[in-house]
Amino acid sequence: MGTTAEPRATEAAWYENVRALARIGGWSVYHAHDSRRSAAGWPDVVLLRPPAVLFRELKVEGRRPTASQRAWVDGLVACGLDAAVWTFPADWPIVVETLTRRAGAA
Repeated sequence: MGTTAEPRATEAAWYENVRALARIGGWSVYHAHDSRRSAAGWPDVVLLRPPAVLFRELKVEGRRPTASQRAWVDGLVACGLDAAVWTFPADWPIVVETLTRRAGAA
């Protein structure tokens, strides 16, 4: 007997979609592949397309940032940097608009 439920998205797949779209939009992408040797909470991706730099924590529906992830995002924002949490699928339209916007456009 089969199931009608859609497979749940993984954060790895979500990252790959963000990475692919970023590359199409001309962004450089930094991703720490193994956070076990790094300070807890650093955002999943840093996206660079001068003059913009974005710090993003990537989550899938049903998962929330840890306290340390939230602290990093909030701290970066407090420093005037563009940091946020992107959640799939809710934020996909924002991701598309952000990463495909013409460089230098407001």
